[in-house]
Amino acid sequence: MVTIVDAKTEDQAFLYELYRSTRIEEVSAWGWEEGELDAFLRHGVERELMKNRGNSSGRTISGRNPVVCI
Repeated sequence: MVTIVDAKTEDQAFLYELYRSTRIEEVSAWGWEEGELDAFLRHGVERELMKNRGNSSGRTISGRNPVVCI
């Protein structure tokens, strides 16, 4: 069963790595230094976590379109 929960402090590393893996190719092309990329990516991490049978499995993105799960 998949549930959406508020992320906790201990979830932040997972969420960051998940978000980073989806954006690093794009943002690396901008020519920024690693510290700038890291700061940008950390700012973009969402605070909702998707869990599947109690295990961290993704995050949610919502907007004008239906929710998309990564």
